[in-house]
Amino acid sequence: MSTAKTILIVDDSEINRLILSRILDNTYVILEADNGQTALDILKKHCDIISCIVLDLVMPIMNGFEFLAKITADEKLRTIPVVVSTGDDATSNEINALKAGAWDFVRKPYVADILNFRIKNAIERSQLAAFTQLKYLAEFDTLTGIYNRSKLYSETEKLIKDSPDKSYVVIRFDINRFSLINSFYGTDEGNNLLIYLGHCIKEVVSGFSEYVYGRLEADIFGLCIPFVSVDKTIKIIEDAISLFKNYNNSYDIVPCFGLYIVRDHTLPANIMFDRATLASKKCKGNYIECFAYYNEEMRSRLELEQEIINDMNFALQNNQFDIYIQPKYNIVTNTPAGGEALVRWFHPQKGMISPAEFIPVFEQNGFISKLDYYVWEKTCKQIRSWLDCDRHPHPISVNVSRVNLYDPHFVEKITALVDKYQIPHELFQIELTESAYTDNPEAMKKSIINLQKNNFTILMDDFGSGYSSLNVLKNIPVDILKIDMKFFSETEVGGRGQNIVASVIRMSKWLGIPVVAEGVENAETVKFLREIGCEYIQGYYYAKPMPVEQYDLYACSNAVFRKDYAKTSSNETPMNNPQIDMVMKTFMQPVAVFEYAVDKIEVLRVNDSYYNLFCYEDSALTRHDMTEVVAEDCRQDVFNAFNEALKTKEVAECDYHRLSISNEKMWINLKIKYISSIENKHIFFGCLTDITAQKEIDFELHKFRNALNSSLIISNKMLIVDDSTVNREYLKLIFEKQ
Repeated sequence: MSTAKTILIVDDSEINRLILSRILDNTYVILEADNGQTALDILKKHCDIISCIVLDLVMPIMNGFEFLAKITADEKLRTIPVVVSTGDDATSNEINALKAGAWDFVRKPYVADILNFRIKNAIERSQLAAFTQLKYLAEFDTLTGIYNRSKLYSETEKLIKDSPDKSYVVIRFDINRFSLINSFYGTDEGNNLLIYLGHCIKEVVSGFSEYVYGRLEADIFGLCIPFVSVDKTIKIIEDAISLFKNYNNSYDIVPCFGLYIVRDHTLPANIMFDRATLASKKCKGNYIECFAYYNEEMRSRLELEQEIINDMNFALQNNQFDIYIQPKYNIVTNTPAGGEALVRWFHPQKGMISPAEFIPVFEQNGFISKLDYYVWEKTCKQIRSWLDCDRHPHPISVNVSRVNLYDPHFVEKITALVDKYQIPHELFQIELTESAYTDNPEAMKKSIINLQKNNFTILMDDFGSGYSSLNVLKNIPVDILKIDMKFFSETEVGGRGQNIVASVIRMSKWLGIPVVAEGVENAETVKFLREIGCEYIQGYYYAKPMPVEQYDLYACSNAVFRKDYAKTSSNETPMNNPQIDMVMKTFMQPVAVFEYAVDKIEVLRVNDSYYNLFCYEDSALTRHDMTEVVAEDCRQDVFNAFNEALKTKEVAECDYHRLSISNEKMWINLKIKYISSIENKHIFFGCLTDITAQKEIDFELHKFRNALNSSLIISNKMLIVDDSTVNREYLKLIFEKQ
């Protein structure tokens, strides 16, 4: 097979083409064109094999200068060397041709040796240029002009291995929310920022005698410098951040640095930078701590993640995943109200693997979409089995990861699956996390609307944990909110979490959205939620996630999980009595429902006006006996009023004083009406009025009257007015004896 290079001769003179062909055909394969346009057509077909072009300048249709302009404008053709031939002795043509992109010049008549040497030199120069270009592309990032990933790795390994007695630190960084710059200002502006970051790194490391830096990908950069001390390394980071901020004051450029101090000089560079990447994840999104060091705990976690990835497909194929159900509880009726399907991994060697270990890994690598579908189908099969046994199961909710929201066929898939098992859609509820709204609000909104059109109930999980909760409530038409009590309890200011929970529940009631409080673990929380009108509860206090068989015994038999919270055995309790419920919603005055049991009075329900009077932190709501907040000298009056109302089955009232939330004395008038009795417990409806101002006025009037009477008693004098001295003396004698 011939390895001869190909020459394209472009000349309108057939004799000139013939002469050139005879000189060159012993060394090269010859192609011919009689004008520039024909030459361009040949190049389009054979540009990959043409090594050089011998070009005449004066030609019809398209002359040599026009031809040069065309090929130099074409990125693919401009690398082919062009040797111009001319019979004109004027140097101006040479200058103009070289300016236009010619590589060399030969004159007519041709001297064979000169022609061959110039063509050979042009081809070798082009090959050298091509090699240099390829080498550059293999080693450097074309945008920023600094090392690319592979070159950065190789130079890092060389730097560290050449100085085994020195310590080095590998640093990897990127920009938080860099994609927003591309979105808001365009890709060109994003590229300009990346070029600037490359210049910043060069400036920062210039103080070291040895260093390596480069661009790994996108907005991710890496560098390796000597490790002198932690303080010195932090100073490097601070200098870099200062330079970044100089780019544009209107941009919020917040970098995230991961650092790995090289302990093992034999490690491949990619492993070193992987460790720096692990460290960077620790501070990703943190606008206060923007750097973190790698430690062995991260390495152990990485190894564990890899084990999980290695086993995940086999586990799914062999049904190692199973569903557990955590019940939801109706706090008003004290009965089960459905459950949430949760996945558990039962590994044949490792036992049960916690979801906290494998769910984040699956979300990161995309396997979560397969696992989601597996759980949905398991749940469908379970509901179908209950229906086949003529049971009436409560709804079961399933979780949908944010990955599935990016699937344009998500709604169709889940609808087809539920219909495949002929399950009423209202029994298969869908939980979406609030954080998914931040990532892709439009995708979530579209999915929710389409699911609701198919009669699915949508629960918003972890409501309140994101930064856009009110936007979620305003823009996303969810059916049920789920709030995590653990989130609201983590406050430094006492009572603030409870106030937020109460406000969320009140707001949801205004919108007609039921609330499920999850993460409920103690009786105090249950009592608080019941008092503020929360409808549903989920948490360890009632039941942990349990195998389907155990849940089956509870839920499908309508068993009560915590009987100690059943106030009465009646189907109509003070918590769900429709008349009381109507009064609670419509009364402008503070009202409450009380339970009186001989030695104590407990508050069961209150309305919004009650909170306006006493605040959400009112201790009367959290005590088993509300009279504990009543002043001791008034407690008997309160009990007497309840006893009178119980005896007459009518209305009674009393006044008492207590301390407000700000420790100020306040007087309350309480009117109570007997409602009903169950065994030794009696239910009363009460209206409360703040009469503090009236009492203070009464008290001041009482003080004034006492002072006036005292003054009259002490003085006891009479003024006699008369112009007659005799009369005055006479009257004086009369009244002095009185």
